[in-house]
Amino acid sequence: MNLNNMVNEAMQSIKEEGIVEQIVRKKIEKTLESIVDDAFSSYSEFGKSLKEAVKANLNVDISRLDLPSYNTLVLQVIKEKLDVITHTQGVEKLKHQMDELLADVKPEYKLSELIEKWKESESEYEERDGEEFSLHIGDSSYSSTWVHLDPEPDTEKYQCRYAILIRDDATVSCLKIDDKEINAKKIMYGLVGPGKDLFKIYAHGSKLLIDKDQVDLYYGNDY
Repeated sequence: MNLNNMVNEAMQSIKEEGIVEQIVRKKIEKTLESIVDDAFSSYSEFGKSLKEAVKANLNVDISRLDLPSYNTLVLQVIKEKLDVITHTQGVEKLKHQMDELLADVKPEYKLSELIEKWKESESEYEERDGEEFSLHIGDSSYSSTWVHLDPEPDTEKYQCRYAILIRDDATVSCLKIDDKEINAKKIMYGLVGPGKDLFKIYAHGSKLLIDKDQVDLYYGNDY
């Protein structure tokens, strides 16, 4: 093994491939960059002179700025961002509420059984002995019947919080809460009590039998 030949061959290869030239070029470029950075530094004489020149020529008249328009722009940007966030979170919340509302739905319900359930729930929070659940069942018209109901006693028909239109086949064609048809916003913010049960029936297409002869409106001592 001839070490001198090996070194000479390696040096020749490096020379032919331009490796030394590349290294020298990179070093020169890096040195020049450092020199330019120093020359343009805010601490250099050139940097200080440039800073003063910019300050002298940058005369901004604050009184001429349209600040109200600027504020409007900022508020608009914030509103757009909030709308995006609200929409995204709202959709997720609505999906969650729908999954919960449509779980464990039966194909058929009886009005008498639902009212018993609602009376029991209402009596857990308020003393209702001697009072009656408010219920108004209208006459059948155009193959449908309006039912107005409210856990609060002595509530007039059109003052009831819940109203449902039930077809002759016992399916619900319309549900109103607080005199407004059910919408996504109300679902998103959560439904409770009769509203939750009635929406399940309405959305799932379950039947609601008006067995008015079996309905007991009286809040008894059993609750």
